[in-house]
Amino acid sequence: MMPTRFAALAGVLCLLVFAGMGEPETPNQPAATPLRTPASFADIAFIPGNWSSRRKDRYTQEVWTTPEHGSMLGMFRWFKHDGSVVVYELLTITEKNGSLELRITHTDGQLGPIANLPGVAVLEAVKKAPGSIVFGARENCGGLESITYKGTPGSLRIEVSFAPDGGKARPPLLFECTSNP
Repeated sequence: MMPTRFAALAGVLCLLVFAGMGEPETPNQPAATPLRTPASFADIAFIPGNWSSRRKDRYTQEVWTTPEHGSMLGMFRWFKHDGSVVVYELLTITEKNGSLELRITHTDGQLGPIANLPGVAVLEAVKKAPGSIVFGARENCGGLESITYKGTPGSLRIEVSFAPDGGKARPPLLFECTSNP
């Protein structure tokens, strides 16, 4: 009789403990960042356009459509001085839950995946000011911490910041872009 009572008691305890836990999080579905700030397409009216940056060691281009049906589409490409591809990116910005969400996928020159990067990095608006917006990374963004866009007439500055890796700070990537006709 004692083993039966023990088994029944263990079963009841398990039900009590696990019943309130809810559904497990889906892998690759990051948790919401608590710092999200209200934002809309009006806050990023400076982003749509064709932007490029040319330095002796690289050429980059970022192109953004205007908002349509709740989303914007972007493309980024980075070439070394010899013309070889560093990375291609496909980007979207969507209005979601009263804010803006930035999604990025990275590919190599053959449109294949890049090692150590998530399939899709998800960031959300965490800070804004006139002519500026910061998208903060959610979990599992391959070390990406934030992307800041700052616009002035004829220029767009993009700063990509990274989380420390093993206690070592990694310098941000800066792209000082000008408008292309």
